[in-house]
Amino acid sequence: MTIKNILEKLDSFKDKEREKYLRPLCSNLTSLSQNQLTNFQTNWDGDRSFEEFVKAQNKEIRVCIELELSEIGKIAREAAGLKPLNENDEIE
Repeated sequence: MTIKNILEKLDSFKDKEREKYLRPLCSNLTSLSQNQLTNFQTNWDGDRSFEEFVKAQNKEIRVCIELELSEIGKIAREAAGLKPLNENDEIE
């Protein structure tokens, strides 16, 4: 599935789909984005519902992907030794 498709379907993913696609997607991001997502999860208010967490996490994932697709993201990825991210890249 492409990054574009993942972002389009992200809100409808069930647990197994989230695990199948988000783990490899996140492993393709820079350490900056990975750290941002880890910080988000670590600082999440555990008293809030899981549904709220998923919705907020999806938003955070989209922000990271949008940043990595931007010109600044291309520079950051190059500095990290990664190829530019493209919304048509396949995530398996």
